Amino acid sequence: MLALAVLDVFITQAGIVNTSLTHYDYTLGKIRPAEKSYIMFNEGFSIGKFNEGGYLYQYYPPRHSSKDSVVRVALFGDSYVEGFQVFERDHFSTLLEVGLQKKYPNRTVEVLNFGYSGFDIGDMYVYSQLIAADYTPDVMVFLLSKADFQLNYRMPYSPRVVVDSASLEIVRPYSKDKMARYNTSKQLLNFSSLANMLNKARKSTKEQILSKCFEKFYTFDSESTSVYDDLGKEASDSLGVASQLILEDLKHQLVVVNRDDLPLPEDICDKIDDLDIPYIDLSVPLQRLYDGDINPHYWEVTSKYGHWNKVAHRDVADYMVEEFSLGMISDD
Repeated sequence: MLALAVLDVFITQAGIVNTSLTHYDYTLGKIRPAEKSYIMFNEGFSIGKFNEGGYLYQYYPPRHSSKDSVVRVALFGDSYVEGFQVFERDHFSTLLEVGLQKKYPNRTVEVLNFGYSGFDIGDMYVYSQLIAADYTPDVMVFLLSKADFQLNYRMPYSPRVVVDSASLEIVRPYSKDKMARYNTSKQLLNFSSLANMLNKARKSTKEQILSKCFEKFYTFDSESTSVYDDLGKEASDSLGVASQLILEDLKHQLVVVNRDDLPLPEDICDKIDDLDIPYIDLSVPLQRLYDGDINPHYWEVTSKYGHWNKVAHRDVADYMVEEFSLGMISDD
């Protein structure tokens, strides 16, 4: 046992494997720990830490109201927005802030990255209401794939949005005993790298089990262009009731961004257009990369396919800067 304890401390201090990058809150569910450092070796490589607000990169404090001189943009999405594959300086959210600041030199632009792996539109809605609302963003940007419009409730023991009598309600359908047991297990994963590594192995039943266990020391990977965050998500061309209500509820403050390589289904685009929600289609810059024989999901340094590479982050940011306008910020 002593040898295991020493090994655990060594692995943690050396950064070979991270301890869990989530904490559990009885009210908010799974959240990112403030000031928690991380080292990521996957398709790419990054070192960083969550800021004091528990979100990524530049910290902007909560505020009670908007200011005419400040444009505060809150980004929501899954692991493409979280972007652990690149350093902060190369992430599209950082480049977006720089680009918008140049575009609007008379305003102060603040971009807050609330990306979280595995999020669908329901998770983004809950996060926007329970956490991001304290920061009073002027505009909320949801980066969504087709699969993200289907609510899958993948976040264990976390608040979820449901439809009740044709309206949205955030509920916590778990007993206190179950939440307490889950919190106990999370505390172990927050403390022990070995426990976290074993937990990853337990949850990995298909491909990449070894890479999840050994992280930076595992270099083999099958050639795949699969969108990792969409694995296990239901994809449908039809827009569910909950997703429609979410769009309607946020329509005065929302910008929808398609993060897929291909355009979103017609019925989803029609609903977005009917609600007069600003829409940015990232399949445009991504297809330009493909047309130039550049796969936005291929990482030459590791010979892996996966999330956006650095070139894709750059082009995504440039396109979002081009498409964004102050008219997207509602006065309502």
